[in-house]
Amino acid sequence: MKAIPDPDTVAYAPSLARDQVLLLQAHHEAAHAVIAVHYGLEVTSLEILQRTEDHGGWSIGGITYVTYFPHEAHQFALQGAAGELAALTWLDKQILTSEETIAAATADHDRDDVIQLLAQDGIQISWPQVRDRAQTEVDALWPQVSAVAQAAAEKGRLTGAEIVRICAVTSPA
Repeated sequence: MKAIPDPDTVAYAPSLARDQVLLLQAHHEAAHAVIAVHYGLEVTSLEILQRTEDHGGWSIGGITYVTYFPHEAHQFALQGAAGELAALTWLDKQILTSEETIAAATADHDRDDVIQLLAQDGIQISWPQVRDRAQTEVDALWPQVSAVAQAAAEKGRLTGAEIVRICAVTSPA
């Protein structure tokens, strides 16, 4: 068993206001959590980290704790790909897509972390195939991703139980 944190920070995007960066990051982390919950993976917590610098600058990051077992490699890979895809989907839905914002939402480290972790267990995956499937899941679970993102942006931290509850409440009947 390995619990891998997802230390994400949105790259610099001067065209986005702080509240937009917050929601972009929240959607990224929410997608990791929602896809993981959908596939029965254990999510310990989701955190949105905001910091104001002494010079007036600020940064927003996030981390989602998902427990990984080798027999769940495919599901773990899907949740890993989902963060970036949800951030890009959110940008598109907000009509904020540009070269700058796409660069800010890109999360190559998620891909690298997943591929490296799975390789330690002798598991190889096709990242393009994982991304395609993850996009399908993000689209299908968008109401849950959005609801978890909104709650994360408001609270800053959600437990696994809170994420499961939000997903259950927003799941189509």
